[in-house]
Amino acid sequence: MGNLVDRIIKGDLQAFDDLYMKYKLPVMSILSKSTGVKGDDLTDLFHSAALALFENCTSGRIKEGTLPDSNVRAYLIRTAKNIFLAGMRKKERYGKFMLPLDDPDYPENIEKQLPDQEQDPDFEKKIEQVRDAVWKMEAPCDELLMLRHFERRSSEEIASLKGYANGDVAKNMVSRCMKKLKAYVMGKFEELGI
Repeated sequence: MGNLVDRIIKGDLQAFDDLYMKYKLPVMSILSKSTGVKGDDLTDLFHSAALALFENCTSGRIKEGTLPDSNVRAYLIRTAKNIFLAGMRKKERYGKFMLPLDDPDYPENIEKQLPDQEQDPDFEKKIEQVRDAVWKMEAPCDELLMLRHFERRSSEEIASLKGYANGDVAKNMVSRCMKKLKAYVMGKFEELGI
């Protein structure tokens, strides 16, 4: 069977599915106890860690022979905790500000939000920055965000179109792209003082 990480590095997507299923429940159990995260948020946290491992394998950051199967669980837990802590710091820094694309029912709910949003004198500038940022995203984020938020495709449809293992992987990829988009947009807001 071989080392799962080495197989992923060589492009074996089945190895990623196997790794994902092997470590999902044990890692989520430990994360739940150590972070207090539950439910869908816990699943999303594991997805983010697994996807980070996948990206590090395919980008060359993790080299063949450097991460044996015996260390994968610890790697996923450490990565998930780092993601969790980064999210907590960002929440403290930015408060509860949400981009319109965070709303799963956007654009259907945008008109319901307008009375509250009208109190923000920079609302139109912010919306323009978000639109501009989406168009500037690099692959695969540009396409993933278009499929999810503009074409309203489900995670399963995106997985099928992009060749991902399943809808969970697609959902996590879209989530990571949203995080990149948010970081860029929030930086622009600070730069522009809005």
